[in-house]
Parts: sequence; C-alpha cells; structure tokens
Amino acid sequence: MPSLPVAHDFTCVWCWIGLSQAKRLRQEFGVEIEWLAYEAYPEGYPVREHAEENRPSRLALAFAAEGLDAPDTSLPVGVTTFTAHTAVELAKTSGCADALVERIYRAYWMHGLDIGSRDVLEFLCRGLPIDSAAFKAALKGRRYADRIVQFDEPAWSTGVRYLPTFFLGDARLAEEPYPVLRRAVAEYLVAEPPTATGPYGSLVFGSAPTNRPYVAVNMVTTIDGKSVSGGRDEGVMDLGSKVDHDALRQIEHAAQAVLIGAATLRSTPKIRYPEHLYRFVVSRSGDVDPLSGFFVAQPAKAFLVLPDDVPSPLEARQTLRFGSDAVELGALLLHLRVQFGIETLVVEGGSELNAQLLAADLVDELFLTLAPKVKLGRDLPTYAGGEPLPKGGLLAFRLQEQHRIGDEVFLRYRRERSPDEPASGHV
Repeated sequence: MPSLPVAHDFTCVWCWIGLSQAKRLRQEFGVEIEWLAYEAYPEGYPVREHAEENRPSRLALAFAAEGLDAPDTSLPVGVTTFTAHTAVELAKTSGCADALVERIYRAYWMHGLDIGSRDVLEFLCRGLPIDSAAFKAALKGRRYADRIVQFDEPAWSTGVRYLPTFFLGDARLAEEPYPVLRRAVAEYLVAEPPTATGPYGSLVFGSAPTNRPYVAVNMVTTIDGKSVSGGRDEGVMDLGSKVDHDALRQIEHAAQAVLIGAATLRSTPKIRYPEHLYRFVVSRSGDVDPLSGFFVAQPAKAFLVLPDDVPSPLEARQTLRFGSDAVELGALLLHLRVQFGIETLVVEGGSELNAQLLAADLVDELFLTLAPKVKLGRDLPTYAGGEPLPKGGLLAFRLQEQHRIGDEVFLRYRRERSPDEPASGHV
C-alpha cells in the first residue's frame, strides 16, 4: 500500500477539512496516510477573531466544496497539541494512528474538548491498543519530540508553510480542493511506484528449482499467533505498523509474483501491488469480484486459479485451471515456472493456503512480523492452519535475520533440508 505523508495540526481549521480529504484519498486510492506532526501554535491556539464579510470567505467555500458544515467558532483557545501528537506517534507503533487521529479531530472540532489534556487523550485512547503507562512515559521523556515539527522556521525548512500539506514526492500541496488533490495523487501513483525500503537486509533469494519458483511466505501475527485483528472476513492492515507495511513492500519488490487465497482478496478489496508483479489468487469456488483492483489494475498480469469445472467470473485469458476438487498447487507452481518464467514467488496467505504449501514442502522461506498484540480465539486463523504434521515430520527452518523495530520483531527463516533432500518439494 503506497504511503501519502500529510503534515497537519489538530487545531488548524483547514486540517479539519484535510482529515476528510485524506479519508477520501485513502478510500479511493488505497493509500496509507502517514500523519506528520506539525505544531502550528506551541504556545496554544490564539483567540479566533472573525471579521464580518458580505461574501463567503475562501474557508467557507472550502467547507461547502467538501460538503462539511463549518465548525463552531467558540472552541477552547490556548489549546496546545504537543500531547496529542505524542499520543499519535505512540499509536503508530501499534497500527492504530488513523483511528486516534480521527478521534482527536472530532473531540476538538465537534465536542470542544481540550485535546491538550492528558486525561482527555487517555479517554480518547480507550479501546485502542495503546498502553497508558507507555503514553505517560512517552510524555514525561518527550520521547517523540524530534518528530513534532514546530512553526515557523523548522516547518518552512521542510517545505511546509501552510497546513494541511500533502507530500507527493518533491511536491507540496497545501489547502487545495479535493479535485486538485485527487488528480495530483492519481498522477503521482502512476509516476512513482511504492518504495522498497524495509527492515530486512539484502533480499536476495535462493535459486529456483527447475519445476517451481523459489517460494517465500510473508505474514504478520499477534504474539499468540493469530493472523487477524478482527473477524475472518475483515482486513488486517491494522495488525502491523507502517514498518510492517514497508517490509511487505520490500519483499514484494524482491519477488516476481505474488500468490494469495480468495479469502484474503475478499477481506482486502483495495489491495494494491507494485506494477512489476504477476499476481495470482487461488479459489475453490470462483467467488471473487472481477472488478477488484487486483484484476483490473494490471489485467495482463492478474489471474484467477480455479479447479477444472468451477465457473469463472473472469475472461478465459485471466483464468488458470489446475485440479478437480481443489487447486493442485504443485501443478500451478510448475506452470508458473515453465510458462511464465517466474523464479521468485511471495505468498501472502491466508492460513489454509500457507498450510497446503507447507504440507507439500513447497516453501523455501518464511517471513514473520510479530506484532506486540494478543488476540485470543480458539478457531481463528494462524500463520498456517491445515492438518497437523506427524511428530517425526516437522519441517525445520533456520533463522536468517531478526530485527527489532519499536515493539515489533521481524524474522526471516530459510528451509533447512538435508543434502540429499530435493528442494523442489512434493510436486
């Protein structure tokens, strides 16, 4: 998911409009909003004075264009936002920054709460995975002070003179109407593919066998091993932090193709991939949306994989068939290697697809992001489900990399096979 940095401050009335615009951009383009903390008034927002005008102001026109009601002007003054920005920086480490940002904006602009108050912010954090003790410690030690940019000179040095400012590469768009932002973001996403930076070192995969690609599985789970944050049909982008999302992109950029299960596609309908990737989705039923961006963004590189007799909602050129009752994954991988020339494939779940590949010993590497969260649930999906392997048939992997970033841990394992054991798996 591409990232769109937005410089903002909670007591800036233009940023109240910017929140609405950011949400629309996220919904339309599938971008991740990276909230950049800018403190416009370190001494507190001054008293608002509104001159009488005989015609609508530019601000009033901006609210009307966005379909928003102008806020009450009798809001608390002298409110500082350093504490609020600190809370959001902490929320980023647990993947809930978007939710907290919206709560803070609504608390101030709709309910007139003092969002500089620690008590108010602790109330707004309720129900989110934000530890109260960690919040107090972050405030006391000014842990995120270096991430909160103040006006004027420090902000100007970053190219920000007005809030909100949307960062599009080297361009800065401030106080723009949504149609202007929409056009600029659309052009930027075409011209600038997502970056491939991430926590892992040199992502050089091993050599592919002759009968299949080199296969790596990448997942994020909770400490107790669950691969969902909500229900089975809900998206999981909130499970990992932005660093985890960067890790995902880094791994994708190192591969030639991606493979997912249909349930993963249904739970993340706005899923996006780097343009170079071939993408394949496996389904037993054919129950997928043919208008999903997965299929329409790069139709020449997107394929639905079905058993032989299952009807396809896509054209024949986008449909591959292997197996009778279920997709025969070994035959599919052979086809990808021989017919497409794919040598590196990343698998992104779900749990049952991962299990089928592991049970057939078709996986060469495992990537695991361990999120600092606990979900619980007897019947919820994990990194891999399926039927258990016998005690004497466990698959051995060797740890290749481990990185701790914040409270997340990023692990990379490689399949450990005996010298006489083929790397091709049970095809």
